[in-house]
This record gives sequence, C-alpha cells and structure tokens, in this order.
Amino acid sequence: MKILRIIFLLYGILFGVVSIGQTINAGNDTIICPGGTASLSAELTGGSYGTSSYSFQIIPYNPMPFTGGTLIDTAFQGCTASENDDCWAGPYDIGFSFCFFNQYYTQFWVGSNGWIGFTDPSGHNWTTYTSAPIPNTDPLVPKNCIMAPWEDWFPSITSPNVYYYLSGTAHNRKLVVYWIDCPMFTCPWTPGTFQIVINEQNSVIENNIANKSICNFHTATQGVHNIDGTVGFTASGRNSTVWATNNESTRFIPSGISWYSGGYPGGAFLAYGPTLKVSPAVNTTYTAVVETCGGIIVTDTVTVLIIDAGFNYPQAEYCRSDPDPLPVILQPGGTFTSAPPGLIFINPGTGQIDLSASAAGTYIVTYTITNTSCTAVSQWPVTIIDGPGPPVPLNNPVFRCGPGLVQLEVIQQPWE
Repeated sequence: MKILRIIFLLYGILFGVVSIGQTINAGNDTIICPGGTASLSAELTGGSYGTSSYSFQIIPYNPMPFTGGTLIDTAFQGCTASENDDCWAGPYDIGFSFCFFNQYYTQFWVGSNGWIGFTDPSGHNWTTYTSAPIPNTDPLVPKNCIMAPWEDWFPSITSPNVYYYLSGTAHNRKLVVYWIDCPMFTCPWTPGTFQIVINEQNSVIENNIANKSICNFHTATQGVHNIDGTVGFTASGRNSTVWATNNESTRFIPSGISWYSGGYPGGAFLAYGPTLKVSPAVNTTYTAVVETCGGIIVTDTVTVLIIDAGFNYPQAEYCRSDPDPLPVILQPGGTFTSAPPGLIFINPGTGQIDLSASAAGTYIVTYTITNTSCTAVSQWPVTIIDGPGPPVPLNNPVFRCGPGLVQLEVIQQPWE
C-alpha cells in the first residue's frame, strides 16, 4: 500500500492571493496478474491544475455577446495578399494574467485566420492560411496559440469582422475575441461567426461557434499549440480536417497531470490526463506530475506489482525452543497454510510460526495471493525438531562414605 506521499507547500502570490498546500494523490499501490492491466488515477487537491495539457468538452451553447469591443480589422498587418488576408494584429492587453502551457501572459496577438497567440508573430511566417495537423514544428505553423478554428478566413476592411473586449471584474474576468460574419477565402457566401474566450479564474478556454461551414474542402484545426510546436491538443476529429458545426460551445479544460515511469525528472513520459492504464511486465513505479504556472511542481508515486507469491524461511529446520520465525515475502496480502496438520501460525497473513505450539515434523508451507483475475501459489518445506529430553542418570541414587571421588554418569536422550 502507499507508504509515502510527498506534499509540497506552495507559497506563491497570484493575483494577490497566497496558494498553500497543493498536493497530488496518485492512489494506492496495486497488484495485477502477469499480463494484466492496472487503471491508475491521480487527483489534485488544494489548488488548480496546471496547463501542460488540455481536454475538450462539448457544453450547451452559451456564447458571450457578439457585439461591441475594439475593432481589429484596421490594425491587421503583415498581410500576404489584398485587404486583410493572412494577417496578424497586436499586441493587445489581455487585462489579466492568463496561464497558457504553464506560462503567464498579459498580452495577445490575433491572426486573421482564426487564432490568437501569446508570442509576437514578428519574424515568423505564421500568416499561412492552410491549416495543418498539430503538434507541428514547421516554422509556417502558428505556435503558442489557440486555434478556434484555424482556417482560411478573409476579414474585409469594407465590412469589419474581428473584435475583442474584456468582460467581468477581478478575479473573474474574461477576454473575448470574436469573428462575426467573416467570409472564407474563395467562399464569401459562407461566412463564419465564432469567438475565443479565455478565463482569468481557472485558465479555461471557451470556443463558441455560431456557424462554420465547409468551403471547397478547406481543412480547419480546433485546438491549442505550444510555443515550440512539440505539443498540441485538438478536439476529436478536428485536427486539420474538413468539418462544419453550428451553435456549439466547446470548453478547453486544463488537465495538466503528466505520467512518467522510471522517476521524475529523467523518467520516460507516458501520457497526459488524470487516468492511466498500464500493463507492465515487471514491478514498475509510476509518477504523477503537475506543473503549475511559475514552475511549481507537485508529484506522487504509485507502484504496480506483478502478482508473485514467492517467499522463504531463513532456515529449513527449527527447534521448538527457537524464536518464532517470520518468512521473507515478496508481496504482502496473501495467506499462509501448511500440510500436514500440526504446524501453528501466529498470524496466517504474515506466516510467522508458533514453534512451541507446533508438533515436530516436516511440513509444506503454502503462500497464496488471490486477486479478482488470478491466483499465485508458492511453497516452502519447514522441519520442526522436538529437542532431546533431559539426561537420565546412569546410577541413581549414588552413595559415598568418606572422602574420595564420586563418578556420575548420565545417558543423553536421543533427538526426536
């Protein structure tokens, strides 16, 4: 079972509030059968998840208003074609500190093709209009950004389409960036209306799509992409694919638990998320890791043991007068039995033998571990010897008159 849980106390000032006592619990150690599967689960307490990974959840359609705000169209620059095609604009103030891939940002940029990012696009050719699968290290693919969706949109300077505004009060503010009736390139008759909403309180990202049609089989990507293009998370079936939707809200939820084998750091990365299924061939320890914004890391470990009933007693033979022996076992949780009758255990769960209460003889001790899928059995022979009785005098009684020597003799009783 779990022997130790590492607890980290976090002392950081975030929005003027001190966060203390954030911990992660990876659960108890578990035993599986050879070839079996263990389902691991980790839970964070005393804080919020980091943003090293995201999961996607469809929620009831509930957009922020598609009205008002600061017009972005006239600020687009770096255009590769006419008007506002394949451009970017910014920086703009978010209005609060926002955590994205475990880094805080206070400014953002807007790509005309349906993304907002947190890195200055200057010097990057991120104005590419053709979506690509992420993660992607290609220098043409936008990085450190929210794609919702990244597609070949074509905001027009004659009909403003892109705005942003700040809503709410500290510490529950939202930044809303929206495209309204924005045409697609080559398909102006199929405009799209959608918005990206980032939340101050919990780093959740919302993507509200009023309508998105298909244009000449253009592909679109809905997801998030890290700063160097090595990590990306996308909604199911929407990683540079052809898709359409209407009146849909999607929540990008930070789920920043990472799993490693072989320790952390330095171990092998396995997966993201609060759950993990594993089928190790040997006993293996797994580490659940959460990294928060600002670089604070909390970890916990859980060990998956392959069921093994192996054991041994330190000696093969014991006298009934010896100290009661305990076997060396590889895994606890099983039960000891013996045959033939006559050997007495102080505790059948530990295998400690009560020598003085046991009868002399040779026994086969069996250790059995059983779980829901299989049973493991191991055996070990133990011999208990009833020691010899007291010596018997050869001559009893002995008489002697006067001085001189008296010779006493005894007969040693045989061992049983």
